[in-house]
This record gives sequence, structure tokens and C-alpha cells, in this order.
Amino acid sequence: MGMNTHRSTRTRFGSERYRFVIPDYSRSTELDDSLGRDVVLRQLVLHGLATVLLMMAAFAISC
Repeated sequence: MGMNTHRSTRTRFGSERYRFVIPDYSRSTELDDSLGRDVVLRQLVLHGLATVLLMMAAFAISC
């Protein structure tokens, strides 16, 4: 009776072991067009934001 309890507990937690695993698409050789555009757009926004922040910092220092 004690072993059955242990086995059912192991089975219950074993099914939930990989619940939070996120698939890794970073090594994917084929990029969907929409995914590729999203990555480019995200990079453009990030670089634009960094540029604006650097320009604001330079302006604040010079004044």
C-alpha cells in the first residue's frame, strides 16, 4: 500500500515536470516571413529608443 502511494505521487508529478518548458526556436533554420519581420521591427524600435535616450543624455550634459 505504501509503494502504490509513492508510485502515484511520482506519476502525478512526472506528468507536470515539463509544464514550463519553452520551445527553443533560436536555432531554427527556417524563419517564417512574419516572424522575420517581427524580429527586424523589434530591433529597429530598440535601436531607435537607444538612440533617442543617448541623444537626450548628450543634450542634458551639454546644457
